[in-house]
Amino acid sequence: MPTFQKQPYPHSVRSVSDAFTGHNSIVPLKLFYGLFGEICSSYKYLNYTLDEKVPKLLHEKYFKEKYYTHFQSESEEASCPKIERRLYCVILKQYLLLAVSKEEVIILYVKDKNVKDAEELKGFIRPYLINNDKDNESERLYMVIKEDSCCELQSMQVKDITIDIPSFYNDDFLPVHQIVKASLQNQSSGLIILHGLHGTGKTSYIKHLIKTTTHRFIYVPGEMVEILAQPSFLPFLSRYPGSILILEDCEELLRQRQTNGTVNSSIINILNMTDGLLGDGLQLKFICTFNAPIKDIDKALLRKGRLIAKYNFGKLETEKVNRLIMTQNLPMPKAEAPMSLADIFNYQEQGFDQEHSKRLGFK
Repeated sequence: MPTFQKQPYPHSVRSVSDAFTGHNSIVPLKLFYGLFGEICSSYKYLNYTLDEKVPKLLHEKYFKEKYYTHFQSESEEASCPKIERRLYCVILKQYLLLAVSKEEVIILYVKDKNVKDAEELKGFIRPYLINNDKDNESERLYMVIKEDSCCELQSMQVKDITIDIPSFYNDDFLPVHQIVKASLQNQSSGLIILHGLHGTGKTSYIKHLIKTTTHRFIYVPGEMVEILAQPSFLPFLSRYPGSILILEDCEELLRQRQTNGTVNSSIINILNMTDGLLGDGLQLKFICTFNAPIKDIDKALLRKGRLIAKYNFGKLETEKVNRLIMTQNLPMPKAEAPMSLADIFNYQEQGFDQEHSKRLGFK
């Protein structure tokens, strides 16, 4: 089999083992530059690795390519296709390198020379991506942060929460919950809108979804929602296909695309990412919450095919409140009117203890 002339690792790169430290992909970039003399672009899948059958499949697909070869740690035999599945780099074509570790998968390429090859490789490996979050239940929620003007993800802990949907919410919410839960199991994109009064259980419901599914949830802080309009944010999200993005208190973000002569670029990107070709490729879902009635929201967001579910959270009906008081053994009198979950679990007038008050929400 014709192979690429193996070059020395550039600078201090002794082996592929050195190419991965945590989520640091600096060394694979140096490796690419040392091999091809070009500064590369990359697609990165954080907290993913590849199925062990991929090396053999790559060997079959790229066998006739002049540049097919691979690097491993120095202690391993360099014969192809016996590549240790969780630690290897493969040169598939000139200017096309695949780097795989236990924690990330990176496709490196040169934007103005072979972006088409990189896109083809993305499609080829997508069915074989293994989400490490499924093996680590404590790391399902991430927050977008800025580091040196670049977006990264920071892991967040989610406290255990026990919610019985029929008991904690009114009866008309159960069919909505079933639609939402079913949608998280498919590979489509879409939008989920949860709005209504403060303290009615929107955040608690999101925590319930995080703890009862195996998906990656990405929280975008309110002060960072403007990044949705930045061109660099789409390539960043392409590293995490199939994720669920959480946007809280975002009624202003979802306003009409153009008001007072100002174009809302963020809403345009959300529309693109929740439908059409871009939606099919990224397979992202957005959960948007706000504490107000739907007002001036862009009508395109509500279109069938894009909108997965929409629900207006209100106070819990009186009968359900009293049933909850009894089943949860809450020290409060019988309710005579509907109440919010926050009022029920923080019934201060009766000296309600803090253990119960911390059961719901992100407090």
